[in-house]
Amino acid sequence: MGDIIHFYIDRMAAESYLPTALTRKSVVNLLKLIDYQMRGYVSSSADVTFTLSTPLIDDVTIAQGTLLKTVCDRAGSQVDDFSNNIYFETTSELVIPAGALERSVSVIQGKTTEYAELGISDGLANQRFTVPETPVAASSLRVYVDEGAGPQEWEIVDTMIENYGCDTVCMTFEDDQNNVHVQFGDNGQGKIPDPGASVLATYRVGGGEVGNVGSDTITIIESPLSYNGSPLTITVTNPLAASGGEDPQTIENARLEGPRSLRALYRAVTAEDFESLSGAFEGVAQAKAEVGEWRGSNKSACCQVSMFIVPVGGGMPSQQLKDDLLEYLDSRKVECTCVEIFDPYYQPIDLRGTIVVYNNFNVDDVRIAVEDHIAAYFDADDSPYTGFDKNVYVSDITAVIDNIDGVDHVDFTDITRHPAPTYVQWTGDAAFDDDEWVIGPDSKNERWTVTMINPTEFTVNGTVSGYQGNGTLDVPFTSTNGNIKFVLNAGSSGNLAGDFVEFKTSEKLANVIMDFGEFFTEGDTEFTFVVGGPGPRTRCV
Repeated sequence: MGDIIHFYIDRMAAESYLPTALTRKSVVNLLKLIDYQMRGYVSSSADVTFTLSTPLIDDVTIAQGTLLKTVCDRAGSQVDDFSNNIYFETTSELVIPAGALERSVSVIQGKTTEYAELGISDGLANQRFTVPETPVAASSLRVYVDEGAGPQEWEIVDTMIENYGCDTVCMTFEDDQNNVHVQFGDNGQGKIPDPGASVLATYRVGGGEVGNVGSDTITIIESPLSYNGSPLTITVTNPLAASGGEDPQTIENARLEGPRSLRALYRAVTAEDFESLSGAFEGVAQAKAEVGEWRGSNKSACCQVSMFIVPVGGGMPSQQLKDDLLEYLDSRKVECTCVEIFDPYYQPIDLRGTIVVYNNFNVDDVRIAVEDHIAAYFDADDSPYTGFDKNVYVSDITAVIDNIDGVDHVDFTDITRHPAPTYVQWTGDAAFDDDEWVIGPDSKNERWTVTMINPTEFTVNGTVSGYQGNGTLDVPFTSTNGNIKFVLNAGSSGNLAGDFVEFKTSEKLANVIMDFGEFFTEGDTEFTFVVGGPGPRTRCV
């Protein structure tokens, strides 16, 4: 009995400290002491393209809030059940000009509920009302109070300390179950809604990693669209996967991000400040900042900040996520500072080799375990190995595979960059065949440039290898030194002389050092599994 009592006393004491607290409620309350609120569900976003069947003689307007939905769930399976569809809404009005076929707009995951009644005011101080649906995107919440003259919006503030008793303000917060609550004042700090007044809210229901759907899945238009009184024939799709959708912040992540938020104190001056604020922004998994380097288009600012971000779920950040982050940083940056946000330079890493399996293990089981561990190594959200400052080390990948049950050892033949072309100046749509790349055994750490000398021919140069010959579109090219082989396929629109594209290579089997803004991902992974290990050794005593 004494041991049990002491256990509960220790647990109660441990809940009072952030490093040892285990319950979400305790962590939420502890972080409130430093003005940090744990993130709830975050909606994903994407850029979609609306395409008309034929050009029209008048402008076509697609209203803000047009509702779309997916044809597949997050796993890519066809869905017939209404509850399994994932909804998205356009974030702004879109106009397709007369004579044009298509235009793009940002969408955000969720479905808006308008003027839902939260309750009736009883005239008492510090009233709380609960939003009836979940998950709710907190940034979408708008609170209205109808005191007899119709619904009037009340401002949502972080704190009522600076407000007077006549100010129509309220606060919102999420509990440990991710329910959203609205709290009003006491007529000293914030007005009390009149007795009998209706409290209403407009909000968007949605969020979470389930919204990080793949490309070409947002294809159903739920809202009716018309043109001159007739139904409009139009299609929609998302060329790139949705990203930024995030489940409620974990306790482990909050333990790190909460104290880290004190570093910048809501002001961004140094590169580390921008990284800290951006990394804690909802929907952003990784952030890297550089101050003073003129990478962007605005040359007039006295201080240029280049931001690279990776969204939750990986992939490219949507324009909506970048716009929201810019707005968030705008009120926190120093005057005359220009912030530009760039897509990350994803650098695929190819892995090839032979894995020797112990005699007493099933090869298929080991193969599945290797695939899972490699995927975890490259995971942009949770892997300790990935990040803008992280390089690819042979020792790390070897240790990851060697520690798998059933693996005797691994012999690598390739740990190298998979060429990721950047079309710097590219007026046509010629593109590399990704399946045709071959990196020679004597490849070096260098940057390659492929320059068009006319619409069908190009020249190839390496920063280390120098001039490596000329090539022709659609014809396999091999460099003079044999270290690069590829096929550059012609597109439907021709390129012009002077167009050029760049890519990088590294040594065939060596550590791969990332440059600024680069973020390594999984490339081609090919392992041969061989049974031949003697099995785990035992010692008799």
